[in-house]
Order: sequence, then structure tokens, then C-alpha cells
Amino acid sequence: MAQENGWAMVVQLVSPAVALLLGVAGICSEKIKGWLFGPRLSLEVHEPQGHYTRDKDGRPMRYYLIRVRNKHRKVTAAKVSVRIIALYKLNEEGKEEDRTPSMPLLLEQSANLGTSVDIRSYDAFNVGYMGGLEKEPLKFLIQVHKQFVSFQGEVAPGEKMKVGLEIQADNLSPSKTKYLIIDWQSNKPVPKCPWPAIPVLRLAD
Repeated sequence: MAQENGWAMVVQLVSPAVALLLGVAGICSEKIKGWLFGPRLSLEVHEPQGHYTRDKDGRPMRYYLIRVRNKHRKVTAAKVSVRIIALYKLNEEGKEEDRTPSMPLLLEQSANLGTSVDIRSYDAFNVGYMGGLEKEPLKFLIQVHKQFVSFQGEVAPGEKMKVGLEIQADNLSPSKTKYLIIDWQSNKPVPKCPWPAIPVLRLAD
């Protein structure tokens, strides 16, 4: 009888541990399955020097986009969004001045479809623009969704900004932070690009 009670006690002690191990194994299995067969998203800059356009009043502008590419096209990435989670101004020595907003900021899909879209191959999100502002000094304006009206991100010529971006999707864990560097290069003014300098964007880890 004592031996039976001993076995019963062992089973009672072991069963929760086994259940916990099975639960952990199940979670790990889902993560491995998602990594092997789920969507694989990456960021890239679409046209580092921006593309020429005009605003509604005909004033010249340069518009800048970030592209999210799904490298595993067999699986659609659901409700993909891109968030600004860090913001730093870089001085001439490369030291960072933290200007990170109090909450993450969502970028807007380039065709004004909102802040999240399903992606089978690729899609683009607005990053910012320059020009198109009458009697305003030359600057690059970081563009976020209109719900974040209090945010004003500006980069003047000669300044450099480091923007931490994160991709999110319903069927994918949040991505590792990727940094977008906003810098300037000199420009020879022409009618379609009448500024002495233009922003140039690149990605960094």
C-alpha cells in the first residue's frame, strides 16, 4: 500500500512537469514552423534619393518610401505595419541625441490604405518628403499616420537622423530593429529638383 501511495505521489509531481514540457515544446514547434514556413519580411529603401512629384498646387516635391518585401511569397503576411520605435539626431562626431517619441509611431501605407496591409510580395510605406511648402525653409519632414498629429520630425540640411524601424504582422513575431539613416547630399538645381541639397536615405543595422 505504501508503495502504491509512493507511485501516486510521483505521478502527481511528474504530471504537471510533463504538461509544462509539452506546452513549451508546442510553443517552440509553432515558432519553428513559423520561421520555416511563415512569411519572411525585410525592409528596403525605395529610391534612396526620393522620387520627384508635385503637390496639389504644382510645387515640386521629393517623396521617400520604405518598402516591405515578403521573401516567402507562398504565405501572405497578415496586417503588416511599420513603426518608428526610436529616433536619434546624430552630431558631427556621430554621437546620438535621443529624440525618441513617448510612444511608437505608425507609418502609413503609400496608397493611403491605412497603417496595416496584407503583403504577398511587397508593399510600400511613406517615410517623408521635402519641398511643396511655400515660404518654408528647406527641410525633410518625417511623415507618420495622421493620428499622431503632435509629432513633428524635421531634418534640416547638414543634419543627420537615425530612425529605428520595426515591422509587425499578425502571423509573425516583431522584427529586429532596423535603422534608417536620413542624410543630405549636395545637388545641382534643375527645374525638377530646384534645391541645393536633397535628402538621401539608407538602411543600417
